[in-house]
Amino acid sequence: MAPSLAHRQAALYLSDPVAALTMVEPALIGRLPDRRVGARAALAADPDCPESVMNLLALDTITVARALVDNPHCTLSALGRVFDVQAPRWSGWRTDRLMIAILQAPATDAGLLRKMADGWPWLVVHHPLCPPDLLAELAQSPASSIRRRVARHPSTPDDALLSMIGDPASVVSVAVREALASRSLPVVRAALLRLGPTSRAKLVSSIPTELQRLLVNDSDRRVRYSIARATSDPTLLRDLVSDHHGTVRRAASGRVLTAMGA
Repeated sequence: MAPSLAHRQAALYLSDPVAALTMVEPALIGRLPDRRVGARAALAADPDCPESVMNLLALDTITVARALVDNPHCTLSALGRVFDVQAPRWSGWRTDRLMIAILQAPATDAGLLRKMADGWPWLVVHHPLCPPDLLAELAQSPASSIRRRVARHPSTPDDALLSMIGDPASVVSVAVREALASRSLPVVRAALLRLGPTSRAKLVSSIPTELQRLLVNDSDRRVRYSIARATSDPTLLRDLVSDHHGTVRRAASGRVLTAMGA
């Protein structure tokens, strides 16, 4: 199959950028007197730069690519092309700075964030448009700094947040508790119920008291028993010492006696 016009233009750009640019935009004839990078960087920064020209400039040096990304009118198509072309070329601070600039670009959307997450999850997780499903994936990151940011992100799904309870990193577990405390209690309760009784029973000892209160009348005795063994809240214990199941009553009574002895 013969290469498309776009592929031919891209190939020409790599050998003669001025010829390629004037081919896609004849109005540029005379505006690019030579092949200096500075002239193309100025074109990339021009708010009136056409999208067809932007898509070619994305193939250029990292200097031109950065000028393009910093252009507030840079299109999503051009941003995606900058990422596809420039990310494999460079490493270290040059690439990190370029990725930060892409994240700050007005046109960046959830789809581009997903592409960037493989190489730069610690940057993507800060973005306000980071999609919930991606945040749920990042909740399993081996890096505690990323998990902490996931816990603090307002778009993190309740189910993912609950899965992070008891995280081995204290900074993450604290962030999870703070996030849960700020969420709608009925919504969190619905998420807890979706986990199933076995999972709820394992989690209740680690969740804040206000969430334990939502489950004090849970239909599964294992959940109520776990609360009785974990809580020192007088109101919860008062409810649980009169529970209809003996094991729950005994666990709650034991906690009350322990508190009285203390």
